[in-house]
Amino acid sequence: TLYRSGTNSPIVKALMDVSEVRRYRKGDCICREGEKAEAFYLILNGEVSVLKRGVWIQRMRRGDIFGE
Repeated sequence: TLYRSGTNSPIVKALMDVSEVRRYRKGDCICREGEKAEAFYLILNGEVSVLKRGVWIQRMRRGDIFGE
């Protein structure tokens, strides 16, 4: 994964320079399937559960990316 290589990675530094950090609480919905994606997400801390039609399919962790 991208972030697991460390924040010293030139790619991670470049992304962080043009990004904004958002914080979510447990249970918050970050995005929904089928919605127009306007963001690219890099998980810095914690975990994200991915559900499809309300059914859990995957857990994403620090360093994982999603979105468009």
